[in-house]
Amino acid sequence: NVHTLPVPDVQTSNGLLNFCSNVGAYVYTTVTGYNYQWQQGGVNITGATNSSFIPTASGNYRVQISDAFGCTMNSAALTLTLYSPPAPNITGGSSFCQGSS
Repeated sequence: NVHTLPVPDVQTSNGLLNFCSNVGAYVYTTVTGYNYQWQQGGVNITGATNSSFIPTASGNYRVQISDAFGCTMNSAALTLTLYSPPAPNITGGSSFCQGSS
């Protein structure tokens, strides 16, 4: 028997390839019923074995699916750019009189 797996697709939850790292966007595949392993730059990401994954850094992401027979198939790489949110800068005096603002 020859086992043929579908080529998995990779998409982002917000449809963008560039977003802030704190927005909760994630990558996912619509292929169901397989074992999943997410990779960044071709290297397995420890613990990233669901059909979706929240990236924490810019890079090339792909998913590898496998079946019960050990057959595997990789998606094409999806290049993401994640931006760090700006650090808030609070200015002004640090003390003031009661009743004033």
